[in-house]
Amino acid sequence: MFPRKLQLLLVFLASCHGGAACAAMAVGIELRPAAVVSHAQVTLADVAELNGEDRTMLVRLRAMPLGAAPRVGSVRIGRAEIDRWIRRHLAGRQPELRWTGAAEVEVSAARQRVAGSEIEVAARAALQRWLEARSERSEIGALMTPADVSAPAGEISIAVREPTEMQPRSRMLLWAEVSSDGQVVRMVPVSFSVRAYRTAYVALQDIGAGRAAGTSQFESRQVDVAAAGGAVEPTRQEAAQRWQVRQQVRGGEVLLSRQVDAAPAVTRGQMATLRTQAGMLTVEGVVEVMQDGHLGQLIKVKAAAGTGVVMARVAGPGLLEMTER
Repeated sequence: MFPRKLQLLLVFLASCHGGAACAAMAVGIELRPAAVVSHAQVTLADVAELNGEDRTMLVRLRAMPLGAAPRVGSVRIGRAEIDRWIRRHLAGRQPELRWTGAAEVEVSAARQRVAGSEIEVAARAALQRWLEARSERSEIGALMTPADVSAPAGEISIAVREPTEMQPRSRMLLWAEVSSDGQVVRMVPVSFSVRAYRTAYVALQDIGAGRAAGTSQFESRQVDVAAAGGAVEPTRQEAAQRWQVRQQVRGGEVLLSRQVDAAPAVTRGQMATLRTQAGMLTVEGVVEVMQDGHLGQLIKVKAAAGTGVVMARVAGPGLLEMTER
């Protein structure tokens, strides 16, 4: 019988079909000490130089994935780990691996710099669009340029979230999402000083709480609504407005929505016009209003010389409508 070692040698030589075939099955792997990758998946070609006679084998091994590139920091991959991946990747034919170079490789992702000024420009443009819908003109100033952001290699995009405020403020904060290949890298706060000008009502004199007020007690002019301290009561050109003052309005102050309630178009005890539509015929008469009513509301009214109560819809100041069928 052959000695055990000789038997193993003969089996090995038989499987190679000669020395040349065995040499063809050998693959040299020179592992780099460090590798910087600019794509999502790390391959064997990224971390090592490969050589050998079997070109088909080399192509397969060079394209072999070793995992995702780290988005932050680095990872270390040793020879033993790569060896296991190769054995698993090549399910059948197994080459002889001849290692040289480093014992392990440190893998990190390629980085790129996103300038803080670029982030500011994107945030400024988003704020400008937001203000255009809420003011007639505006002035924006950056309080501080954001720091540059380090991001993985890839296509950079900057998405800016709209302000959470309902009205312009003197100081406004926006958040910018810096992404690389669709993955958010960093949320960056960007602060601005704001002046937003819009036509508003400015009181000509003090108006106490509980009093009625109308547009004749105000002047309409352009003011900085960002400095007003609240939502500004909108101006209307089509008709005079009347309010019930809830909080005192001082002369020279901008009228805020929280300071007033809309005054009713008709009030209890008031004599108003009732327009009745009966087919093609329209009849108008005078009625007494039995309750306060705002535009569009159904309220109780009675004829000035009668006792019967009917329901009529408020159509405007001192005017009600009713349709008979």
